[in-house]
Amino acid sequence: MTGSKHVWRLGLLLVAAFIGIFLLRSWLVPESWGDQGNYRFANVAEQMNVHPPRHGGIESCKQCHEDDEEYRNHEAGKHQVVPCEDCHAPVATHVKDGEQEWDMQVIKTGDWCLRCHLKLKARPQTQPQIEPVQHLREQAVESVTEDWDDQICYECHDPHNPKVAQDADENTEKGNE
Repeated sequence: MTGSKHVWRLGLLLVAAFIGIFLLRSWLVPESWGDQGNYRFANVAEQMNVHPPRHGGIESCKQCHEDDEEYRNHEAGKHQVVPCEDCHAPVATHVKDGEQEWDMQVIKTGDWCLRCHLKLKARPQTQPQIEPVQHLREQAVESVTEDWDDQICYECHDPHNPKVAQDADENTEKGNE
């Protein structure tokens, strides 16, 4: 075993390298690394201080719009689970320091509605889904082509409460079943 000194030296070098890497890692890797995933969790709070949240949720809209017809329709309709900001814009683009600064963005196109209602196999069967051209033909809309006018949706549907107007009238007569 004349060459065993070299093996022991190599072994000691490897042990020293592992200890050095471990110490270096403990100094360089932040304390909250890996707490909630493969990132520095403390950074979330730091970023919120630098970039305050822009979304306020339905409650932030309710403060000013509770008496508005659109808000009441939204709360009574099937879209009540959809936050206002999903179809409009973040509340921060409308309100600053509790006061209205800008008009709220209104995106009123059928293409916008199809983000949630276009028929896709991946969507749950409970989600109302349509093939737009087929749906319009079923509704007896004349001369529907693949280049359909996406404003046509709003002739029958209110985006805040999308139930078809005729069905809504029947429900009102029956006592809002």
